Amino acid sequence: MSNHPFRRAVEAGEFDRVGSLFAPDAVLHKLSGVGTGDHALMFRAAVANLEIQGCDFLHTRGDGLIDEITVMVRPLRAATVFAERMRAALGG
Repeated sequence: MSNHPFRRAVEAGEFDRVGSLFAPDAVLHKLSGVGTGDHALMFRAAVANLEIQGCDFLHTRGDGLIDEITVMVRPLRAATVFAERMRAALGG
């Protein structure tokens, strides 16, 4: 796991230190249309002995059920194997 100063500051709740860790020309991205039903879940796994890193972007309805999901994974080779296995598991 990374021991980067950003991680240490966030985990310690020292958010006043975070701004000084960005380069002046840093580009920040955010989810568009973020609301109370939006969630991002990062994960690491292995598929066919390939390390995979990913993020699930979920949107939930008022009752808490997921009504949208976007899955992003990397690297490409692991993503390809992951997609093939998911297709087979889902009967596609």
